[in-house]
Amino acid sequence: MTAKEVGNKKKKTNEAHHSLPVVTPRVLRFEEVRSRVALSRTTVWRLERAGKFPKRRQLGENSVGWIEAEVDSWVKCRLSAGKVSATGGENE
Repeated sequence: MTAKEVGNKKKKTNEAHHSLPVVTPRVLRFEEVRSRVALSRTTVWRLERAGKFPKRRQLGENSVGWIEAEVDSWVKCRLSAGKVSATGGENE
């Protein structure tokens, strides 16, 4: 392999590395969270305080949101643990 070919290979490798898409986390407002977890605002708040639900993030002075991937992960864990019924409520 010539020096020129090595240089071209490095350039292609660097270009491929730098062209990876940047993934921005999606933020969910409460209504979207409620539709995914089927819990009231108060229940979500209590679970958050107990460390059993993803923490909300402050978006502005008067607005909060949750990271979609964290909420989805929480739902998957609950489903795999058998803690959610078909209607979305908790099994006691």
